[in-house]
Amino acid sequence: MAPPKFKNKDPDAMDFLDCESDSGPAPTRKRRALKIDSPTDKISNSDLKSKFLLLELAHKKLECTVKELQIVIDVQQTELDNQRVELDLLKKERNSQNELVPSSASLSSPPARTCSLYSDIARKNPLVAKVSDRLALASDIMEIDKKRSVAVLENLLTRRCQPGR
Repeated sequence: MAPPKFKNKDPDAMDFLDCESDSGPAPTRKRRALKIDSPTDKISNSDLKSKFLLLELAHKKLECTVKELQIVIDVQQTELDNQRVELDLLKKERNSQNELVPSSASLSSPPARTCSLYSDIARKNPLVAKVSDRLALASDIMEIDKKRSVAVLENLLTRRCQPGR
């Protein structure tokens, strides 16, 4: 019998080789993965159930919190909308009052004139500024009176045109 031909010269590896036959591949050692203990292996079913119930409870609490916050947001949004409407009404009222009442700046200072002769006279005589202010005030009062008369007439016409009166 011929001596066996070894591919590996390691004496420990020779034990795994088939020394009697030269044919066929040499047997190899099968490696197996080491089993690692996972955290779920150590937890019992009752522990898993209790943790699941705690998570379910936390989820329900979060859902309730979301619903409560949504209600708060809705209430605040309606309040904000109401305040916007009030603000718009106040702005409209202020604008209508500004149109009816002359501004204090126009009453305190004479109107700006481009005529150089008027400015020379106004500098020399302070009564000219007072007269200009009174004229501006009188024209503003006449304009307010005119608008008031138009409003009264419009009001009367709308009342006559409404059915049922």
